[in-house]
Amino acid sequence: MEYQYYLKQIYRKDGSVWIDILEAAQAEKLGYRDGDKYTQNDGVVYINGFDSPSALNTFIEDLHGCVNRSEAMAAHQREER
Repeated sequence: MEYQYYLKQIYRKDGSVWIDILEAAQAEKLGYRDGDKYTQNDGVVYINGFDSPSALNTFIEDLHGCVNRSEAMAAHQREER
């Protein structure tokens, strides 16, 4: 994989954004690549790759309408320890 971390963002029809943080191996198993975009029943999904946790966290902090930001970031921080 070209990045260490991947962020799956689902922009839902209700205006909310749901995210899932994946490590490279997880993203590879799911077939995700940086720049992927597709539509599913509840919204549009974007996949972005990041080289570092700080770049990933900066991106997440800038997301508007992200309803599960704290849960995903907390889980990611627990994994880093």
